[in-house]
Amino acid sequence: MTDAASMPYHVPGATRCEAGTIKAWAPPTMVSATGGSVGKYVLWSPDLYRWNSASQSWQLYNGSAGWLGGVANGSGLLPLETITYQKWMNATGGLQNQWNYNNLPHGSYAVRDFYHWADEGIKGNDWGQTYNGRAASYCQI
Repeated sequence: MTDAASMPYHVPGATRCEAGTIKAWAPPTMVSATGGSVGKYVLWSPDLYRWNSASQSWQLYNGSAGWLGGVANGSGLLPLETITYQKWMNATGGLQNQWNYNNLPHGSYAVRDFYHWADEGIKGNDWGQTYNGRAASYCQI
């Protein structure tokens, strides 16, 4: 697993926290590790963590989100279709750009993003950095 500083250029997606719901958005920017104009297969999946005050640590709360796939070259993600320019697709072929976690109890939550540059054999992860439009490391609902 590659640390965040060594991964190819990417921008973690934003996270929106609302009453009982957290929306984790796919990265708006990812580039291939090898650059150039040839598209390479990339994947993204988020895990939701909840703060455990007893252990003073983040605990995995929901790791059920599947992988979303896209295609990136040296300039970034390529649109998968030309009407809405969606850049991510789920395992069944549907266009999708976020995962929603619903009916959550009150608490502090953080999203950990997992990345896989599949054609290039690189995997990595990092924590979300933007919650409700602000730089932050977690949110509360």
